[in-house]
Amino acid sequence: MAIDSPGNARAPQALADVPPTRALRVLIEGTDLTGKSTLAAGLVARLTDSGIQAAHQKGYLYRNPFLRLLGRWEANKYARSAMLNSMYIVSGLIDGLIETMRAKDPYVLVCESYVDRAIAYGIALRLGWISKLALTRTRCFPRFDLCILLRCDYNERISRREKRETVTVTDRLTTRDQHTHEAIANSYAMLVHRHSAVLILDTDEADAEEVLNRCFDSVIQLLRTGAYGTHGRLIEGGKNIASDY
Repeated sequence: MAIDSPGNARAPQALADVPPTRALRVLIEGTDLTGKSTLAAGLVARLTDSGIQAAHQKGYLYRNPFLRLLGRWEANKYARSAMLNSMYIVSGLIDGLIETMRAKDPYVLVCESYVDRAIAYGIALRLGWISKLALTRTRCFPRFDLCILLRCDYNERISRREKRETVTVTDRLTTRDQHTHEAIANSYAMLVHRHSAVLILDTDEADAEEVLNRCFDSVIQLLRTGAYGTHGRLIEGGKNIASDY
């Protein structure tokens, strides 16, 4: 079935008649300064305007008991804390237990960063053995129907950092040198394929609107065809592709 262009005025009416048969879980991942927050907010707004119930949350899937404990620390202030990083990984493990006892929600859930981030950063920044162990046990964590991995050139990330009014400790830590940038990118490359489908986009090569359009098209394609839940597919613009990433 053809997908109406997000820019087409008829799209909201056409999509309003396409309720998801079960929750579609979308994960937006990537290093800091790649545009995750902008995309997450824009995608939820676009889906809502199209008559599809959508929710945006950051860093967690379910409200498990660990969240209240994690809420005592501001992650950006403790970017090098092995203990805090490990706690986020344990929180993901608890989510894996919770989802076996929980009915699926009838909407599209857009999650901005998840346990993948804690594992990738933990490995790249050497924040303890638990990150390496988690990399070998990814099946213990909840899997998303679509993982959108945003990438960005190192120099472009530096440029974006300098333009920010508020630069966090994590921003500076992950852009301190080319090696750290590449280490995090390589860690993500090992992780994202655990999800059912993966969409990889370079945000330094496309503007925010183009990135949003491509992600929106992919989500709608999955909703319309019900073609999600099959492990290990790479998609681009809603179509299967080959990738050497």
